[in-house]
Amino acid sequence: MSKHIDTVTTSCARTLYGLRTLRAHGLPQASLQLIFRTTALTKLLYAAPAWWGFANSGDINRLEAFLRRAGKSGYNTGDFTIAALCEQADEQLFRTLKYNPIHPLHPLLPSERSAPYLTHSRVHNYELPSKNSSTDECNFIYGTACCTRTAISVLIFYRFYLCLTAVCLLFSIKTKDILH
Repeated sequence: MSKHIDTVTTSCARTLYGLRTLRAHGLPQASLQLIFRTTALTKLLYAAPAWWGFANSGDINRLEAFLRRAGKSGYNTGDFTIAALCEQADEQLFRTLKYNPIHPLHPLLPSERSAPYLTHSRVHNYELPSKNSSTDECNFIYGTACCTRTAISVLIFYRFYLCLTAVCLLFSIKTKDILH
């Protein structure tokens, strides 16, 4: 995961250099902020639901440091953290999976449960999957199906394995070939 974070932060640092160059040539601050959001932030958040859970605290600190550096330069005006941005991406992906039956990952959702009695409301009506191994915690579907909306904001766990497995299933690639 650290290699991915290194690649992304290096690419985003190049974007900051380009923004400084554009500022020196007289581009207005509002345009610089727009360019930052459309280039650097999209690079940071690309496939975030897949890799976010595997990021350790050092990786998260490096991403936060990048956002702080961009904020000091005046490009990042938001008070958001990388965790908040990734949580938003997770919720958006879950909403897309839940309400779009033709989404390629929709069949991977657990089956819906029917309760004959009224209980407290939940974010979803899916059966909670059983945990067979520690790798199951890395599963995006497991993480969202087992958590309520408030817990999702606190407990966003590993999701890369599900997306990697889905890609492997779609393209008939062995997972071990990708990981090595």
